This record gives sequence, C-alpha cells and structure tokens, in this order.
Amino acid sequence: KWLADFAASQPVAYAVLILAGVAISGLVIGHIKVRGIGLGVAGVLFAGILFGHWQLTLPAETLGFVRDFGLLIGGTELFRVSQEPRSCIRRGLVLFAVFTAPAGLYAASALQPLGGDAEYLPFGEKLLQLATIFTNYVWMLDMATAAVAFAVPIVGLSLRWGRVPGPAACSIVLIMIAFLAAPFAWKGTYLLDTRFAVLLGFMLFAAFVPRHVPRAVTGTFALLFAARMVLVIVVWSDHRTDLADLRHVLQPVQPGQAIYVAEAGQQERSAYWAANPHWRALSDGTRMDEHLGALAIIERRAYWPFQFDMPSQQPIVTQEAYRTLAQKVGYVPDWAETSTADVCGFDYVLLMEADALPDLPAERFRLLVRSGFVALYTITKCAAAS
Repeated sequence: KWLADFAASQPVAYAVLILAGVAISGLVIGHIKVRGIGLGVAGVLFAGILFGHWQLTLPAETLGFVRDFGLLIGGTELFRVSQEPRSCIRRGLVLFAVFTAPAGLYAASALQPLGGDAEYLPFGEKLLQLATIFTNYVWMLDMATAAVAFAVPIVGLSLRWGRVPGPAACSIVLIMIAFLAAPFAWKGTYLLDTRFAVLLGFMLFAAFVPRHVPRAVTGTFALLFAARMVLVIVVWSDHRTDLADLRHVLQPVQPGQAIYVAEAGQQERSAYWAANPHWRALSDGTRMDEHLGALAIIERRAYWPFQFDMPSQQPIVTQEAYRTLAQKVGYVPDWAETSTADVCGFDYVLLMEADALPDLPAERFRLLVRSGFVALYTITKCAAAS
C-alpha cells in the first residue's frame, strides 16, 4: 500500500524508481552467464517482464519514452555487435528467446481477443508522415522546413559538412525499419508508425555532427525557426479566446454531470474548415478542438465520454453507467448525428463550432448559453421520435 500511495503522491519519483529498478535488475540478470553465454543488456527486458507481472508499471507516455530510448540503445548495441561477427548468431538466438516471452504474454492478455486487424497506409502517405514532426499551421512553411531539415544532413554528408557516428547510424537504420514495418493502426491504437517518424526526425539533428556548415544554411535554419516560433505565438494567443469562451459556457455544469460533446464535421462544414478560423486545425487537417471537452473533467469534474474509454490504450475499466454512455457515443459526433442521437443519460450537449452551425432542434434541446464558437444546451427530450 505504501508503494501505491507513493506512486499517487510522487508520480515522477515513482517512475524514476521503477525505471532504475528495472535497469539495475536487468544488468544483474544480464551478467549471469551459463557456459559463457549471458543475456547482456537484454536482461533488462526480462526484468521489465517481471516488474510488469508484479504490476509495477508506468504511465503510457513514460513507456513511450522508454521504447524510443530503447531503440537508440539497441542501435548502439547493434553497432558493437557488428564489430564482432562471431557473436551475432549467439546474440540473435538470445534476442529470439527474449522476444518470445512478451509474445506469449500478449497472447494470454486481454488485448489478444480485442480484435482489430493492423491497418497500413498507402506507401506514399506513409512516407509523407516523415514530415509529421514539422507539422504546424501553414502547409507551405511546414513543407519548406521538412525539405531543409532532411536535405541538409544528406547533402552535408555528401559534401563533408559533418558526419554521423556509427552507433547513431545504426539507431537511424533501426528506427527506419520500425517505421516501415509498423502499422498505422492496430487494436484501437492509432499513429503507431507516426511515432517512429517523429523519432527519426529528431535523430536527424541528434546524429549529425557538423564540422563546416555554410553560413547560408545556418541562416536558413534560423529564419525558419524564427518564423515558426512567431506563428506559434500568434496562434496560441488566438486560442486563448476559444478557451475563455469554453470556460464561460461550462460554468453551469456541476460535478458528476455528463456532457455529450458534438462538433461541426469537416464534410458538414467544408468551407468553414477550409478557411480555418482562429487556427482550429493544423496544416494537415488535424483538428485542435476535439480534446477541449476534457476541460469538463479537469475544471468542472463532469463526465466527458472520451477519457479512459478505449480498452486498448488505458489499463482502466470505466464503470457503469459511464461505459454504456461511451459506447453509445462512439466517436465525436457532428451536428446532423447529434440532432437525431439518443442522448439519454447525458445532462448537457456541448456544441463546438456553434458559430458555423444552426441551433440544435428546439423540440429536443434548449440553448442555455452561447459564447463565441461554443454553445451549451440542456436536453428536454433525450430520444428522437421514431
């Protein structure tokens, strides 16, 4: 119990403690040799399996960091192994044994029967994700940044402006293989390959060691960086208005009440989203408003049906009757879907982009408060007429 209390009160220290425990235990396991054969750094994987069995786990965002960091360490280890060809087969067999155990645990876990085949993007769209790390609010600026960021290390290597150390090169190769092999979506989790694309973008800068880069190139980098930072300042300043409107509209909501969140669909109001008022979407079309309903949880202690409701992403089971409400909603509905939806069990409807939409049907919803781009409705008739 003391460990659970410690994890709740000091989450950062708890995460460091668990990571340190796994690392130290793994190194101890790795140093154990039988007839000259040992696990080496792969012992950390076995230690991680043991800690997971004892339910000493970390938040998903921390695990993502550990996964990416592990790829970098794996690249360094691969480079070292390449210098000792005779050890490749022996280490390969050890790694095969190491990964067999997690595969067996997965087969026995609750994720295995969850369903959902792997979904791969077309190859052209997959390669386009390499520019994801540079996604901002202006498409031309993003593409220019991506082009310069990828071209400079490649051209720099050919013109000997700098170098990439061997261990870093191995890490880049491993990340690229993982990116090409990973699906876009699997078992309710999305953007799997995108995460490797982001890591690869960071590695372009981390791995390239400059020697004599022309001033024109460094000046171009500086201008692009300054332009992007100015744009972010402008956009985030504009977003403060939307947040103020949302906070004002949510004031009538009481703790424990349930909020049905709806939005203007991109097909439903294509002209509105093409104009992109107040920078409510990134240059690739990713909307920036779909998580704003979480303020109902954070600031009003109300229920918003898109938090902890995906079994593939959170080790939390939503209790009834909230689970039924989440299953009823599915994904964020648009105005047309909301007009005829069964909203029984909810107290309010929060309508995003209300400045681009007509009012919800008066026979079922009563407008309570409107401010800027958002409106809050009370529900007078929860089920549509059949």
